[in-house]
Amino acid sequence: IDASGALTAISGSPFGFSQAGAEDMDSDGVSRLFIVGGGFSSLSSMTIDATGVATEDASSPKAVSGPANGVVCPPGTVVVGTTTTETLDSLLIDTDGTLITSADSPFDAEGEVAQLEVSD
Repeated sequence: IDASGALTAISGSPFGFSQAGAEDMDSDGVSRLFIVGGGFSSLSSMTIDATGVATEDASSPKAVSGPANGVVCPPGTVVVGTTTTETLDSLLIDTDGTLITSADSPFDAEGEVAQLEVSD
């Protein structure tokens, strides 16, 4: 948003990433963006710099247990919901931004996950 309040494109926009067909995305609220969809069994992650430029992380995409359709980012964690495998994958965000699959992940979702939300 420029000084007049108008939306302006960030230099280099639109930003590409290694997968097509983004269906859901969420941010950690600081500098990371997480993207799933397109029938892929993976999670893409991007870092957003101070100027708003998004760059795909070196460790992206990260494999998950099935075709991913929903993603949420409670503090320090990323949770991915899958469709055909009906699971929730939990990943921890390490201090260097690397995604680490939680020890007990994936968890049985007891049904296809179409969308995820975190509430208080």
